[in-house]
Amino acid sequence: MSHPDLPFSERFPWTDLEARLRAACLEGAVSVDATGRWYERVGTDGELVWALRPPLAAIGANTLPPVATWGGRWDASLGRYAILLLQAGAAAVGLFEDDDLLDHKAWKRYVVRGQGKAQPTHLKTRGKSRLGSRLRLRNARRLLEEVSERLGSWFEEDDPPARLYTSCPVRLYADFMETDPTPPVTTEDPRRVTIPLDVHVPTHAELLRVQRSIIHGRAWWARSPDE
Repeated sequence: MSHPDLPFSERFPWTDLEARLRAACLEGAVSVDATGRWYERVGTDGELVWALRPPLAAIGANTLPPVATWGGRWDASLGRYAILLLQAGAAAVGLFEDDDLLDHKAWKRYVVRGQGKAQPTHLKTRGKSRLGSRLRLRNARRLLEEVSERLGSWFEEDDPPARLYTSCPVRLYADFMETDPTPPVTTEDPRRVTIPLDVHVPTHAELLRVQRSIIHGRAWWARSPDE
C-alpha cells in the first residue's frame, strides 16, 4: 500500500497503534484527511509530513473515526472477530481473537464450467447446461450452506465475533444471503466490514495471509526516519 504524497513507510502490528498515535499527537496536531482514510499531520510550512493508517481489524470499519472520538487512547485489544473469504467453488473462514486463531475451515468444490464461469452465474445469463450442471449447482449450493452453518455456529456462541471481515464478489454474496440457513450477518449489518485487498483463491494459507494484513497498519513520512 502506498501513499500518494509520502515516500517513506513502515508496517507495524496492531499492538503498536496506541503508542504511534500518542507519539504523533505529541509532535503536532493530528487530523483525519478529507477521504476519512488516514490520520495526518501537517508541518509548519503547510506540507504533509506524516500519515498513518491503522490496522483494519483495530478500527473495525473501512473509514477512520474522527480524532476527537479516539480520545487519546485505544483499548489494546482486537476482541473476537471472523474472516470470510468466498469465491466460486472455494471458501475459507476463520475465527480469531487478537492474534490467535480459534477455529477455521476451508472448502473447495467443483462448481466452475469449462469456460471458467460458475454454474449459478451461467444459469442467470445463458440458461441450463445439460452436462454436469446438476452436480455443479449442488456443489455450489452445499458450499454456501456449509459456510453459513460454520459462521452461524460462531455467532451463536456466548462470546460471538464483534465483526465479520469479508471478501466476496457482489453477485456471489447475494446468493450467499439467500442460503438456508440464513447467514448470521446481513449485507448491511454494521458488523460486516469489506476487506480492501486482492484476495487469492481461498485456502487456509490465504486466510492467514489476509488476517496478517488486517492486523497490521502502516505509517508514512516525508523524510527517512534515519535522516
